[in-house]
Amino acid sequence: MMLWMTLAFAETSAEVTVVAGARSAPESAIQVPASWEGGFEPSGLLAVEAGVEHVSRQGLLVRGGLGAWGYAPDLDASLGHGELGLGWMRTIGGARLRIEGGADGELFPGISGANNLRGELLASVRSPGSAPLGGGVTLRAVERAFVGTENADYSFAELGVEGRWAASPAWTLQAGVGGEVNTPELWGEGLPGAQVRPWLRARWAGTRGFLEGEYRFVGAWGGLLDQNERPVFTPLADYADDVDALSGDGFTQHRVSLRGAADLGKWRVAPSVFFRTRVYSVAACADGELEGLCASVDATQAWGAQLRLDAPGGKTGLRPFVALGVNAADRPAVMDGWGWVGFRWVSEAKAPG
Repeated sequence: MMLWMTLAFAETSAEVTVVAGARSAPESAIQVPASWEGGFEPSGLLAVEAGVEHVSRQGLLVRGGLGAWGYAPDLDASLGHGELGLGWMRTIGGARLRIEGGADGELFPGISGANNLRGELLASVRSPGSAPLGGGVTLRAVERAFVGTENADYSFAELGVEGRWAASPAWTLQAGVGGEVNTPELWGEGLPGAQVRPWLRARWAGTRGFLEGEYRFVGAWGGLLDQNERPVFTPLADYADDVDALSGDGFTQHRVSLRGAADLGKWRVAPSVFFRTRVYSVAACADGELEGLCASVDATQAWGAQLRLDAPGGKTGLRPFVALGVNAADRPAVMDGWGWVGFRWVSEAKAPG
């Protein structure tokens, strides 16, 4: 921890998180081949995450992070990961420009086929956040490669446009639409797929909390059927957006979510829920190519609920928290009840929410 503390000077932010708890289905956050018949035992866990980000006065951004999740008795679910990023930020004519490249990797000592590397390039232009009307444009490209597992790699590029309206000091409305092209394996190989992704978000923020609702739609066509069970959830039990990366011969998807927070003295209560339903193309189901997926149902679902209690704090120091939740998905078939306690050490105050 001292490494991150020594880096906590004026333009650098650092954070260390320690988590202890348990979950009933550690595999909810791990990608495996569709033919994999494994399953992990409910296990206790101990996790440590550390990260640092530095922005120079010239706008140069450097970030890095390390983490380790250890499970017992099912040690095979344990993993380590790391990330590095380099970018540049600048405000030009009131617009905020950001260009960044990054890489992260996951290492599973007990599941060699799940080891993977992910690279990402990002460029965005956004209007000032204080303006009543604003928006932005984002371009992103991602390549993910799995070591020792065939037909698991994927690539995608997306272009998104969004707008924002501050209807009042408390209410903000946002809407956007994105387009994506994706392909399995390396760029240019395999049958490409495409997606369109409109979304809408409304947020109310008061002096002691906020409430935010969001709806996202994905319309996908083309592409190849996925031969892997992609994790719907991250190790921290959040929704993993990469699970939507490939178009799987076509589908339509709806996702709604609601989250909020309320300050109760020195503590903050933050609940959140989401629900996602995906219907695959009639052609693929009729051809029998989605064997085991369309045989009895024509849709897959995923949902989750979380409740977090933490101390947001207003200065450098330790911030304890407690989190409980349950996540479920049809594919992979998983019901993951989880809970943990922990603390965060932060080098400077960050706005909660």
